[in-house]
Amino acid sequence: GLHAIDTWPVVGPHRRPLAVDRSVRRDAMDNGPAPQETGYNGLPVLPVLAVVGPTGTGKSDLAVALAHALHGEVINADSMQFYRGMDIGTATLPVAERGGVPHHLLDTLDIREEASVADFQQRARQVIEEIRGRGRVPILVGGSGLYVRAALDVLDFPGTDPGVRERLEVHLLEPVGQVQVVERGESG
Repeated sequence: GLHAIDTWPVVGPHRRPLAVDRSVRRDAMDNGPAPQETGYNGLPVLPVLAVVGPTGTGKSDLAVALAHALHGEVINADSMQFYRGMDIGTATLPVAERGGVPHHLLDTLDIREEASVADFQQRARQVIEEIRGRGRVPILVGGSGLYVRAALDVLDFPGTDPGVRERLEVHLLEPVGQVQVVERGESG
């Protein structure tokens, strides 16, 4: 079951933390509500709940139950569930089983598009603030640890330069020392 809730920082405008108390760890069932925190603007901040673990452990069902109990909305943090048309292979919860709970960042990419943790970070934080703006609790769900940390922790991702990437990819195809890749025709 659910044993602990931890509030992690989510950075807002000007890199000011919106939720900062990492020391509050409590049994969610016995110790009552977490102390009310305030953001950089002095207004109360709703916590971000994170449900993480391996595929097939019931994260989605728990997230839907939490969303009903806490008036929350679910944010996907599983990098494979960003892709449309991969519902079976990624164990994406069918719409009929979502219990009317809004789910965000599911089926947002075409299979030919590349998922980027930096893009996810920006989009997830935006969705978190939108959910909070509606007075609801954001519930981050997934098994991709880097994506969960990107949404909740202070992680900076450098930009990419397509020219540098292309030069590095070409360099990887060049022969190294005496080793060369030789194409062979079919022997007959």
